[in-house]
This record gives sequence, structure tokens and C-alpha cells, in this order.
Amino acid sequence: SRVLELVDANYAERIGWREITARGEGVELNTTLPTASASARLTAYPQDLLASPLDQRRAEVRVTPVGLAVDQAPPAEWPAAPATDGRPTDALASLISQAQLSLFGLAAALFLAFGLGILHALTPGHGKTVMAAYLVGTRGTRGQALVLGPVVALSHTAGVLLLGAVTLSASRLIAPERLYPYLSTASGAIVLAIGVILLARRIRGAHGRDHPHGHAHERPATTTAFGWRPLVALGLSGGVVPSASALLLLLGAIQFNRIGLGMILILAFGCGMAATLVTVGLALVGARRVAQDVAGRYRSVGRAVHLMPELAALVVVLFGVAMTAQGLVTIF
Repeated sequence: SRVLELVDANYAERIGWREITARGEGVELNTTLPTASASARLTAYPQDLLASPLDQRRAEVRVTPVGLAVDQAPPAEWPAAPATDGRPTDALASLISQAQLSLFGLAAALFLAFGLGILHALTPGHGKTVMAAYLVGTRGTRGQALVLGPVVALSHTAGVLLLGAVTLSASRLIAPERLYPYLSTASGAIVLAIGVILLARRIRGAHGRDHPHGHAHERPATTTAFGWRPLVALGLSGGVVPSASALLLLLGAIQFNRIGLGMILILAFGCGMAATLVTVGLALVGARRVAQDVAGRYRSVGRAVHLMPELAALVVVLFGVAMTAQGLVTIF
């Protein structure tokens, strides 16, 4: 048997995903390394590990031949590389790498990119909780729900394209991955500011309703809509941090000299995100209206619904604090 030691010293000063796997044919491997890649060969990163990516730079493997004599010649053809496991990212990478992409292949690539955007938006950490709290806390309308999703998708698309440009043109001046903590901090600060303003308005509104007076108040129309500028700011904060999957999709297209295709696929990815977020937003607005109808019949439900805007504003504040703190911890 032999001991194989591997040390990865590439870009030692850079932050990034580093993983090592060990597989062999005709040998027995004694190692703690996994046999399968956690990121599907750096094509699909687990969302729950992006905040603390794998950073394995050293490994040791004891290799013992099994069933192959020392003087026996190796087979004429070694086994082919294992086939892809059918992940959408694998199929999309295969389409991008084709020398000539047919019209059907282009349609399939767009469909897969759109589907990946949907899946990406459904994973945790994409502002759905903050979006939900905002729509509830401001008594948001269907129109706001229709706008919020596309704003998130557009800001995410712009962020991916910008970070891709930085990766290709200015990576020697600034490591692109070092921008992530600053983007996360800025995103959290925006959410925190919106949450504080929203909570302050709700508290002032509650005080105005509760103070003693001898005349009635009409509820102003502005309480049903918090305004479009905070809405757009919230959407920008939700998409300003690009996803690693979308960035890799763009860089993969650039690798095959298909920059235009990569940009189109990123747009399709963003459309998938927008469709998902709009659906979630419309469902939230509809659910809130149903809750208000039920509240009119049951006093206990009415009290809970009455407190929902204040609680929702508090949720936005807490999420803003958590996002800002996480970004600052990463920076310092």
C-alpha cells in the first residue's frame, strides 16, 4: 500500500469553496474523505453551506491495490467518468458546452435556467420572510406583490452580471468573494432601516388611535400602502447578493465563449425567481384578506389580526439586525 498526501495551495489567500473527494478503481482506499462531491463537482452548491463553505486544503489517502497484480498491464480502456446524476445544473452545463446549440437546445436551456430560478427562490434565505412581513405590516396590495418579485429578480440579475464582470476583469485587484460580506451588510442595513421606519409608523398610528378625544378619525388611505420607494429598496436588498449557482452559470457560459447566451440564461434564471416571489406575494395578500374576513366574525381572531402589522414590522427589524450582524462578523 502507499500513502497519498494531497495539499491544495492554489489561491491560498482567497476565500472560496474547497473540497476533496477520493474514488478509485481496482484499489482500496482508507481515508475519511467522501466518495461523492457535496457540490456535484462544483456545479450545485448546498444552500445550507454557503454561509460557511467547505475549506478542505489537505488530505491523506492510503491506497492498496485489489485484484490487480503488480506486473499486470492496465486495461486498454479505463472506465469512463461516471455519468451525471440528472441534476438540472448538469443538463444545463451539457447544453452550454455543445459546439452547436440548436433552437430546441436553446429552448431547453432557457427552460432549465427558469426552473433553477424557481428552485433557488424556494430555498431559505431569499427574503421571502421579510417580504411576507412587509406585505402584512403595510397591508400591501396585489400591485405591490406584483412589483416586489420582479424588483428582487432584476437586482439579483444585475448583481450576478456585475460580479461576473468583476471576476473576469478585476479579480487581481479585488477578490470577488470578498464583496459578498459587504453586499450582505448593505442588504441587512436596508432591511433594518425599512423595519425601523415601518415599526415607528405602526407605533405612532397605534398611539393616535388610542389617545382620548371627542371626535372620530377616518383611517387615512396611506395606511394601506407604505409607499413605493421602500418597496423598491426592499426588493433591491433581497436580490443584491448574487447566488453562487447563477454566477457559476454565467462563468460557465463565458468559458465556452458564449457571453450572450450566459446573459440570456441569467435573465431566465431571474424570471424564474420573479415568478416564484410574485406567486408567494399574491398568496400572502390573499391570505391576509381572508384573515381579515374571519376576524370580522370572531373577536379573538380579530385581536390577533389587529396585532399582525406590529409583529410583522418587528420581524423585519429582527431580520435586518441578523443580516447586518452576519455581514459585519464576516468582514471583521
